Amino acid sequence: SYTFPLTRIVTEISSVQFGGDSYAYLAHYIDLLLSKKSILSLQIDLTSDNVIAANALLAEYIYDINSSFSVAGGFNFYSFESSDKMELSIKGGYQFKNVSIGNLNMNFKLIPEFIYVVSANNANADHNFKLSLQTYFN
Repeated sequence: SYTFPLTRIVTEISSVQFGGDSYAYLAHYIDLLLSKKSILSLQIDLTSDNVIAANALLAEYIYDINSSFSVAGGFNFYSFESSDKMELSIKGGYQFKNVSIGNLNMNFKLIPEFIYVVSANNANADHNFKLSLQTYFN
């Protein structure tokens, strides 16, 4: 999905299950490759039913410290029908490369993330910490 050497564009259609209902999303990402070590990633999520599922605008700056460790910071804005919320996020990522188990070769990425709610209008100010594990099979 490369358009120019400095951009990467991805569009996806997805469905989110929440409370027994399904909500369709159109997610559109554009990554601006600022240098070999830094990316400005912009994302917009749109749904037609935003009573439960939010429309969102996300922006994140990602910097690769070395080939295994990255840090990122950004803001997330969510808009529901009767409320909105803006968050700041800080995360890091460490990648364990070429982990082999038998004939299976994979990479693991461990990503701790701290989210701080800056403002919330008719929404919960739920500050939180997440720890994600992503697996990539080679």
